[in-house]
Amino acid sequence: MKINGSRFNNIVNPYKLNEQYAQKAKKKVTSSERDEVILSEEAQRLQSTKVDKHTIEKIKNDRAKRVDEVKALIEEGQYQVDAELVADKMLDNVLYDKKV
Repeated sequence: MKINGSRFNNIVNPYKLNEQYAQKAKKKVTSSERDEVILSEEAQRLQSTKVDKHTIEKIKNDRAKRVDEVKALIEEGQYQVDAELVADKMLDNVLYDKKV
Protein backbone atom coordinates (compact mmCIF):
# COMPACT_ATOMS: atom_id res chain seq x y z
CA MET A 1 0.00 0.00 0.00
CA LYS A 2 1.36 3.36 -1.00
CA ILE A 3 0.60 6.40 1.19
CA ASN A 4 1.10 9.84 -0.23
CA GLY A 5 2.31 12.04 2.66
CA SER A 6 1.15 15.35 1.23
CA ARG A 7 -2.51 14.37 1.50
CA PHE A 8 -2.22 13.58 5.22
CA ASN A 9 -0.40 16.70 6.42
CA ASN A 10 -3.63 18.42 7.47
CA ILE A 11 -4.85 15.31 9.26
CA VAL A 12 -1.61 14.77 11.13
CA ASN A 13 -1.26 18.37 12.32
CA PRO A 14 -4.71 19.97 12.72
CA TYR A 15 -3.38 22.39 15.35
CA LYS A 16 -1.22 24.09 12.74
CA LEU A 17 -4.32 25.05 10.75
CA ASN A 18 -6.03 26.44 13.85
CA GLU A 19 -2.94 28.46 14.65
CA GLN A 20 -2.91 29.92 11.14
CA TYR A 21 -6.60 30.88 11.41
CA ALA A 22 -5.98 32.51 14.79
CA GLN A 23 -3.09 34.56 13.43
CA LYS A 24 -5.23 35.77 10.53
CA ALA A 25 -8.02 36.72 12.94
CA LYS A 26 -5.60 38.70 15.14
CA LYS A 27 -4.43 40.70 12.16
CA LYS A 28 -8.00 41.63 11.26
CA VAL A 29 -8.91 42.98 14.73
CA THR A 30 -8.28 46.69 15.12
CA SER A 31 -7.53 48.37 18.42
CA SER A 32 -11.04 49.84 18.61
CA GLU A 33 -12.60 46.36 18.37
CA ARG A 34 -10.64 44.87 21.27
CA ASP A 35 -12.20 44.24 24.67
CA GLU A 36 -11.36 46.67 27.42
CA VAL A 37 -11.75 46.46 31.19
CA ILE A 38 -12.22 49.62 33.21
CA LEU A 39 -12.02 49.28 36.99
CA SER A 40 -14.12 51.45 39.26
CA GLU A 41 -12.39 53.76 41.72
CA GLU A 42 -13.21 51.39 44.57
CA ALA A 43 -11.78 48.40 42.70
CA GLN A 44 -8.61 50.38 41.96
CA ARG A 45 -8.33 51.31 45.63
CA LEU A 46 -8.76 47.71 46.71
CA GLN A 47 -6.23 46.54 44.18
CA SER A 48 -3.68 49.07 45.38
CA THR A 49 -4.00 47.81 48.96
CA LYS A 50 -2.71 44.35 48.21
CA VAL A 51 -0.60 42.99 51.04
CA ASP A 52 2.32 40.61 50.68
CA LYS A 53 2.67 37.38 52.67
CA HIS A 54 5.27 38.86 55.03
CA THR A 55 2.91 41.66 56.07
CA ILE A 56 0.04 39.21 56.59
CA GLU A 57 2.22 37.03 58.82
CA LYS A 58 3.29 40.11 60.82
CA ILE A 59 -0.35 41.12 61.32
CA LYS A 60 -1.27 37.60 62.44
CA ASN A 61 1.63 37.52 64.89
CA ASP A 62 0.80 40.97 66.28
CA ARG A 63 -2.84 39.99 66.71
CA ALA A 64 -1.93 36.71 68.44
CA LYS A 65 0.40 38.64 70.76
CA ARG A 66 -2.36 41.13 71.62
CA VAL A 67 -4.84 38.31 72.30
CA ASP A 68 -2.36 36.66 74.65
CA GLU A 69 -1.85 39.96 76.48
CA VAL A 70 -5.60 40.47 76.92
CA LYS A 71 -6.04 36.88 78.13
CA ALA A 72 -3.31 37.41 80.72
CA LEU A 73 -4.92 40.65 81.92
CA ILE A 74 -8.32 38.95 82.20
CA GLU A 75 -6.84 36.06 84.21
CA GLU A 76 -5.14 38.52 86.55
CA GLY A 77 -8.35 40.53 86.92
CA GLN A 78 -6.70 43.70 85.61
CA TYR A 79 -8.53 44.02 82.29
CA GLN A 80 -10.87 47.01 82.33
CA VAL A 81 -13.58 47.55 79.76
CA ASP A 82 -14.41 51.07 78.61
CA ALA A 83 -18.20 51.02 79.06
CA GLU A 84 -18.68 54.17 76.99
CA LEU A 85 -16.80 52.68 74.04
CA VAL A 86 -18.86 49.46 74.26
CA ALA A 87 -22.09 51.48 74.34
CA ASP A 88 -21.01 53.52 71.31
CA LYS A 89 -20.23 50.35 69.35
CA MET A 90 -23.59 48.83 70.32
CA LEU A 91 -25.42 51.94 69.09
CA ASP A 92 -23.39 51.97 65.88
CA ASN A 93 -24.44 48.37 65.23
CA VAL A 94 -28.10 49.13 65.88
CA LEU A 95 -28.03 52.17 63.59
CA TYR A 96 -26.16 50.22 60.91
CA ASP A 97 -28.76 47.42 61.02
CA LYS A 98 -31.55 49.98 60.47
CA LYS A 99 -29.76 51.36 57.38
CA VAL A 100 -29.33 47.94 55.87
